[in-house]
Amino acid sequence: MGSLSSPEFLEIEELYCGSVFPNKRRFFSQCQTALCIFCAEWLGMQDAYWVARAGLVGECVDTNGEKLAEMKLRYPDDWQFHTADAYEFAQEAVEDGRQWDMLTLDPWSGQFEKCADLMDTWTTLARKVVVLGHGNYRLEVPQAPSGWKLATSIKRTDFKGGVFWLVFARA
Repeated sequence: MGSLSSPEFLEIEELYCGSVFPNKRRFFSQCQTALCIFCAEWLGMQDAYWVARAGLVGECVDTNGEKLAEMKLRYPDDWQFHTADAYEFAQEAVEDGRQWDMLTLDPWSGQFEKCADLMDTWTTLARKVVVLGHGNYRLEVPQAPSGWKLATSIKRTDFKGGVFWLVFARA
């Protein structure tokens, strides 16, 4: 099991390219829990790593069980890892009435549109903040569901015309 100060956890930042992520003080300082979806590919470097560094307790969902098992060895002991289809996991969590303070999604570019179409699901699961990886030249920014607002858009990369973190917060 890992901890925030373990060499295995700290190595994540060195193993993978750096990432921009929404500022903790501005967007999730009041959050204590997080659900990170589509997070295993680079051991959570794009999102889960920053969430853990901010001191939140997280759960990670991805279909890549091998990478999740590796994350489990590196991340704090109170984190949970679920090998599951993200959409099925989310639907079951909605049906069970589960919620987290923060929800992050870092989907493959081919999943941007589907994730945007499910904003109601993501905001049902999040009490305070949804951070959605999204973008390319052909996709519109999704509308914030009732009671939510698009707080900011942060450019992450120029891939396919630009990939952004869209930060939705309770209005």
